[in-house]
Amino acid sequence: MKKSVLSKFEEVYLTIFKFVIIVVLSIALIVSGVMLVKGLSDMNVKPGIPSPARKAPKPNVNIDKFLNEFDPKEQTAPAPPIQENKTQIPKDTSLDIMVDKYLANLWLYVDGYQKQCSLANPVNKDDFINTFPKYIFKNLFSAYGEEFAESQDKFEKAVLGNKRIIQICIDKKGQAHVLATSLG
Repeated sequence: MKKSVLSKFEEVYLTIFKFVIIVVLSIALIVSGVMLVKGLSDMNVKPGIPSPARKAPKPNVNIDKFLNEFDPKEQTAPAPPIQENKTQIPKDTSLDIMVDKYLANLWLYVDGYQKQCSLANPVNKDDFINTFPKYIFKNLFSAYGEEFAESQDKFEKAVLGNKRIIQICIDKKGQAHVLATSLG
């Protein structure tokens, strides 16, 4: 009895399929055995001691790079105004004290800056302190700590007292947006 062509194809395909199944199952059996041996050997191993937490580097701000942003030849658009977020932040008195201290220092720098720029409509202290969005500094100081606050204070003092920035303010008639840009 002769086999038809169709039955020969079926036998070839079944042989290939059987061979593939045997190979895949053999590999799975070998991998399972290896993993069993590895699991048994690692069962009594104690975990290593984790490395201690690393401290972030101190903030280092290059004032010269910041000052170059205000070069009248290079600046194309004014900085966007700071928008206030209305979310409530839980009270933290030490954080409030740090923010209040920072804002008091910032007011001194802003006041000196306004006087040196001879602004037509300078902001008074009460308006500055009461309308300034304190939540920004609360978020930053709680996230980055007191060293960041001190670094930011030194940076603002250096920027707002810089002769080049004051000259830019005079040239732009108070429209340089230095404070908004330096805080952003």
